[in-house]
Order: sequence, then C-alpha cells, then structure tokens
Amino acid sequence: QAAKQAGSQKLAAGPWNVHPFANDMFQVSAPANWEAMPDPLPAGISIQLSDRENDLLFVASVVPKQDLSAASLDAFRQYVFAQSLQQSFSGLAIEEERQKQVDGYPAIDFKITGTINGANLIFLSRITEYPNYWMEVRIGTTRSRFSENEAMFEKIMATLHQRR
Repeated sequence: QAAKQAGSQKLAAGPWNVHPFANDMFQVSAPANWEAMPDPLPAGISIQLSDRENDLLFVASVVPKQDLSAASLDAFRQYVFAQSLQQSFSGLAIEEERQKQVDGYPAIDFKITGTINGANLIFLSRITEYPNYWMEVRIGTTRSRFSENEAMFEKIMATLHQRR
C-alpha cells in the first residue's frame, strides 16, 4: 500500500496529459497514468478518466441547457441531487458546499460521500453553469484512499476549463 501511494504521488508530480472532451469544448489535465475510457461511454457521460491501479475516477457530463428544464444553477443542483446522486448512492451525504467562479461562470463545489455497489466512496464534485451548457464533474475514490489523494484531486479539478 505504501509503495502504491508513493508511486501515485510521484506520478502526480510528473508530467500530465491534457484530455479534451465534449467535442473539444472543454479540457482537463491528469497525471500520465490516468487513462481515458474509450467510447462508447455510458449515456450522459462526456469523459471518464481512471487510475485503475489506485481506484481513482474522474467523470464529467456536459449537457446542453436546452435539454433540461433547469433555469438556474440552483435548479441544476437540485436536478443533479435528485436524478443522479440519490439514484446512484445509498447513504448519500453532501458536505462542504461552496460557491465559486470557474472560467468566469458560477459554480458550486461540494463533497459527496456514500455507497455504490457496497463500496464506500468519497467524491469531490462541481456543477458549473456555462452560457449554453450545464457541467457536472466528480472525482474520487474509496474512503480509505481519499485523504491521500485529495490534494491531487483538487489539482486535477483546477485544470478543468472551457477551451477558447
């Protein structure tokens, strides 16, 4: 376990790859050992990256605003909680919700804890309102591996932006 953690930290400090997604409208960077899942992705997923050796996962969904009835970031947050999170997680808890700006647009960051298929997971999550799109992002791992990877997750989230 300690060797895996040291290896993961070394990769996080090394070169990172840029991953464009949603028809090249957005991009995120991640350590070189994170792999993009090949198409076809599950319905509603724009990109999925993983570090399989360390059970780390990044998922982003980009949805045209015209496809949802949500008229505000708060309405989209309620939609995400009701339609996505509560259906996926048992024992769902939302923590540390905070408003911010991403690419100059309103966003909300929060931490999700819960269980999926018997695994206790923790994710950092962000929802962002772009002029024509809603974006939902999650990055996380199992409860036992979260604290050792949280700083790297935050670095990855910091690279997420709209391409101009």
